[in-house]
Amino acid sequence: MPLRAAGWLAVAGGLTSCTAITDLDPLHEAEDASGAGAASAASSSSGTPPGALSFTDDALAGEFGEGELTGIVWKDDHLELDGGASGVFVSRTFDAGADARWMTLAYSGPAPYGKALRDDGLPDSGYGEAGANLTELIVLFHLDPGGSLRDGATVADASGKQNDAFVVNAARPALVYDDGMFGGGIAFAGGNYVYVPVDSTSDLQLGTSDFTWAYWMKTADDCDRHNVHIGTEGTAAPRTHLWVGCAADLDTCPSQPGRIGGALLSDQDNLDGVIFCGESAVNDGGWHHVALVKKGHASSEVSVFVDGLLDASWPAAFTHTLQFEAGTPFSVGAFKEAIDPTTGLLDEVAIFKRALEPQEIAALHTRGAARLRFQVRTCQMPSCADAPDFVGPGADSASYWIEPSDVARGAPFALEPEPNGRYLQYRALFDSTSPGISPALQAVTITATPN
Repeated sequence: MPLRAAGWLAVAGGLTSCTAITDLDPLHEAEDASGAGAASAASSSSGTPPGALSFTDDALAGEFGEGELTGIVWKDDHLELDGGASGVFVSRTFDAGADARWMTLAYSGPAPYGKALRDDGLPDSGYGEAGANLTELIVLFHLDPGGSLRDGATVADASGKQNDAFVVNAARPALVYDDGMFGGGIAFAGGNYVYVPVDSTSDLQLGTSDFTWAYWMKTADDCDRHNVHIGTEGTAAPRTHLWVGCAADLDTCPSQPGRIGGALLSDQDNLDGVIFCGESAVNDGGWHHVALVKKGHASSEVSVFVDGLLDASWPAAFTHTLQFEAGTPFSVGAFKEAIDPTTGLLDEVAIFKRALEPQEIAALHTRGAARLRFQVRTCQMPSCADAPDFVGPGADSASYWIEPSDVARGAPFALEPEPNGRYLQYRALFDSTSPGISPALQAVTITATPN
């Protein structure tokens, strides 16, 4: 299962122990007589422990090219998938020259693969256009395990706007946590939901503003009824009625099961706004990223994006503002009172009070669809001929190191417990959920301290 921040170990400590090394000019290792990478030594004046060693792979010749590529190819300046959905790169063997403690690993690529959106509202650091701009983010639900899903429990909003949601779990089957795209997600089984109360001052009073609703979903439901992924509606005329989900019984979705559909209406009774249905079926039982974008108001465009690409768009004209009376619930998984419930999993629900650009939506998709995970092994024999298991955090062969959300691109993380041995190899696992999308690995740096 994809891991979110779990598996990173004492990140602050790792940064402290390696800052001096990573601030030096790039260190490239020579080849020793055995053909294994031999480390460069950091100067003792750098603030690192005397004799600290650093190994770097950031080129093909003598570096990545000396490793074992399975389903992986070198392209331009990086490793990537060779057209498949997964692949594995096993590095050359690094030689510390003597028994050593292997301390940190840092890697870099052009996008924040596998990183959930940050909790502090700041943009991803170091990724340029591939990072997320969280300006006007007003709701962020990671939906990760750790909290209760009992009736009335709180689901924390990570946007910093304190738009927490509350669980409605009075019916059966109950809401449960399950594997998500970023750690966990919530499995909706057709009768329960979570909601944010909307009062007169709420961020979710949308008025005439642009907005974007983005989320990950997984379902095999044919949607022969409305499945509301995100939605809300007022009760006082003119009745605002907004939702996006899966539907086959809208006038615009006849006999086309599994497509994204919904309605944005500023007056439900007079159908003022737009009822829409996309082109792509998403009920294949796999994860898909969905984004609904409204841009403009009196004269507007409503668009649906699926897996980072524009699926369909429609012109719309709204006569009224999108306002709700106090107490109106803005919900995930169904309308209030469990009307039109969803069957399937949802994860990483993000609401922006602006229209995201197409490249921003593509970047949101890429960070989930492409994954890089790492393990290491220390060996007693050259070229790791003794073949111990590769392990991740906790020396567990089933765990992996990945970048957490709140660190900069290429920041080193601690290898804890610190593996010991003269030789080390790392293993990078590449995964993609979407054809044509691949993680790219540009550089890896390992540090060690002789025992």
